[in-house]
Amino acid sequence: LSGNMLNTSSISAGTYTYQYEIGDGVTCPKDSSQIVLTFISRPFIDIDDEEISICESQCQEVVFNLTGTPPFSFPIEIYSPEGVLIANDTISTSTNTYNLITCNTNDTIGFANDSLSLLTDSAWILTIPSLMDANCSFTFSNDADTLDIFTLQNAFFNLDTVACITDTLTINGTDFFAGNDSYQDTIPGSRCDSIISIMVNFQDADTVYINLTI
Repeated sequence: LSGNMLNTSSISAGTYTYQYEIGDGVTCPKDSSQIVLTFISRPFIDIDDEEISICESQCQEVVFNLTGTPPFSFPIEIYSPEGVLIANDTISTSTNTYNLITCNTNDTIGFANDSLSLLTDSAWILTIPSLMDANCSFTFSNDADTLDIFTLQNAFFNLDTVACITDTLTINGTDFFAGNDSYQDTIPGSRCDSIISIMVNFQDADTVYINLTI
């Protein structure tokens, strides 16, 4: 306390009682009073991961850990690597943990029902600019929690060919013939799967009629 200014920068959270006195008991009557001040810690938010990679058509759960007094409210913003705001939403939760299901899709981007859809084969930056709990609100500056999201694309191999109906083709140890003309397999990869698709169109042999006159 300096003069009439109370510096709270070095005060820890808790309840404090301040007492002041007026008068000297000689010139003026002496009197005193007490002020009770309660200091509450600002809310915090922490994301379990700093970076995640999601394969095509897959989803991953992102966990937000909240410190403070529920309920909580905070915005989530999604940016492109160029810094363009792509999508945003405001989250409200009555618990100290919030789970966001993040999916790698081919045709949609945005928030819906505690889930986030992002286009495939791209990079995204999730950031939380502010946080509010039941007692306080706080806007992050340089210490905002962020998450780098990479939406990866599966590798595809497609083979579509034609053969005669009496033929048998052997591709990578698999025989293809009329009645067994297609094959699909998924090969797990170190990051994302590889999808192999083979289709053989067996066709009747052409018939040519020759009419000879002798």
